Amino acid sequence: MSDVRRRHYHWFVAAFRNNDIRKDLGMAKYESTQLQLPIIKADMLYHRFAEPTAWDEFQENGTVNVNGLFSYILDDPDIEKYVHEEFEMYAWHYHPKSNSGKNLGWQRNMWYSLIQQVVRQDLGYYALMVASRPDNNHRLISFPYYTKNTTKGESTGFRHMDLNIKRFVQTGAGANLVQGALSLVAETEQNCTILVKGFHKHAKAWYQDTTLRGLDFNDDTTNITDAAYNAQDKAKYGNLVGVPCERGGVRITRPEIIHGATPQADGMRRVVFNWWDGVQEDHELLDNVGDKNETWSQISDHHRDQTAPKGTTSGRSANAYSTGKKFPATLQLPWVSDIGDALLGRQRWDSPGVVTDLKKLFGEDDEAAMELVRDVRKRTVAAYHATWPRLVELERTMYGEKSFFWCQDSLRSAPRADGSDGSDTEDNISNINISSSEGEDGLRNMRGGEEEVEVHYDTDVEGSAIEDSEE
Repeated sequence: MSDVRRRHYHWFVAAFRNNDIRKDLGMAKYESTQLQLPIIKADMLYHRFAEPTAWDEFQENGTVNVNGLFSYILDDPDIEKYVHEEFEMYAWHYHPKSNSGKNLGWQRNMWYSLIQQVVRQDLGYYALMVASRPDNNHRLISFPYYTKNTTKGESTGFRHMDLNIKRFVQTGAGANLVQGALSLVAETEQNCTILVKGFHKHAKAWYQDTTLRGLDFNDDTTNITDAAYNAQDKAKYGNLVGVPCERGGVRITRPEIIHGATPQADGMRRVVFNWWDGVQEDHELLDNVGDKNETWSQISDHHRDQTAPKGTTSGRSANAYSTGKKFPATLQLPWVSDIGDALLGRQRWDSPGVVTDLKKLFGEDDEAAMELVRDVRKRTVAAYHATWPRLVELERTMYGEKSFFWCQDSLRSAPRADGSDGSDTEDNISNINISSSEGEDGLRNMRGGEEEVEVHYDTDVEGSAIEDSEE
């Protein structure tokens, strides 16, 4: 009978032929096994990719500096030179809307540089950020953001929280938006992020204190004015202290930590900020949901088209700094890993290749995980070397005699901005010329200095000067 059924399948009634299994499989012959991810062990990932004490420090302080995470990039002398030349290129093409006194060191035209694309796909950094999130959600997407590029004497001070404290206390909104920042130069106590260590333990209590003082917080981020964090608060919860990063190190900070920047830069500071936003189970909505928040599909489109998002992870509008034409002399870094693709919205997190690599990255086998990371970093370095000369040629071609690289080779200063009468204070190039002898000395100075002592920042920086900063 079974032989007849196979040879004359169409003789049998549809209900018998089209059973539930066959309906589900359709034209597929066999059912596959679902790939299962291992349980994410946050402390194990910290011990794997950071210093032995880093996990305990993060739990205690709500922030931690992880040294040397990007040494594989900056210890390559050619790539280090490329990184800083690209910063110079963006500074050359930058014409901010407002006066330079309110710029606060931000390089707001720099969204898709090669170093930013590298940072957004690094597996070790990604694993640490997954471990740092309270929910340990592995489905993340890199939310495009600009860089910091300060010059000596520039006003840089501000203080805030990367969430709305009122909504956080009432609903938990924003709790998983952990921030990361890569320092490309050795920072000093006078030119770094400042924050209140351990404030994640006191944020809710502090909020209750502020309500008793009649304060209210309605913005997407929390502006920390003198009234919001006064002398009594400092005595009770702690002062803001500097947390300078080493060259190639990253700072990882919980969103409910009060933080900002030192009041005035004592030299160059270059930072790549990385926001990895959580993707919900529907693979569309992100950590924060609302009319002002974009979706996975929209952020994926931004990476594909290399455009600025409409807002930030908190939902804050980006209109103040993303208007006008995008900078066109950008190139996509070639593929380096399936997980990297997922972090940029090029693949879904349930794609088989992504899940296969996640099993290695989050699994118990340290050597298998590290081998995966090393292989991806080797491809990343090779991709950087291959893409850089193409990027230089592209900028030359698109801008001609106004090109940064053309003028640098010709020893010419920056031409006047198109449509400008020459009175704008920003019609100049900032920082150092990496290709010059002075630039090489500057590059050596960026690689580290003497050990600094802890400094408390009691000088108040009015939050009204913050504008759209989200360090």
